Amino acid sequence: MLPEIRSLTFLFDPLEDHAWMSHAAHVGRSTCREQNVDLQTVRAATIPFPRWMSQIEPEHVVSSCRQHDIDYVSIGPLTLNQNQSFLESIPKLIESQEILFASAEIADRSGRIDLDRIEMVADLILELSTLTSQGRAMSNLYFCAMANCPPGSPFFPASYHDGKKAKLTIAVEGAPV
Repeated sequence: MLPEIRSLTFLFDPLEDHAWMSHAAHVGRSTCREQNVDLQTVRAATIPFPRWMSQIEPEHVVSSCRQHDIDYVSIGPLTLNQNQSFLESIPKLIESQEILFASAEIADRSGRIDLDRIEMVADLILELSTLTSQGRAMSNLYFCAMANCPPGSPFFPASYHDGKKAKLTIAVEGAPV
């Protein structure tokens, strides 16, 4: 019995050319069908959004992903070393873009923990839990607080890219195996 593939996740930098994703998504979906493997979703994850948001609108990134046959997009985390004011933009982004996921780091991979950030992110999670968009409850599915998460994970909303070469990750649904 072959495992289900929960997702193929493309990791990319929105500031670079990512037209290749359309072909890659098509090849990934086709290959799974040909091999009789159940593929649940095709996703994309970017470098942390504060690194590109001043140059590209998140709505443009979402629109581009939709054009490339991508089901969901994670705009990467707000890392500890980035300005916390970016937290204020997250509720509007999540509410207005139904396929967008985001995250915020509360502890980094070097062991640094930011207690003030934890409190701000907790307040944000509470705020997000009350939002609805187009009749769907947000229930915090589209946002997470991250601690010690490396780049490259295919699992949303914690997925993000390190900014090096574009990559593909595969999330396998291993429970039935």
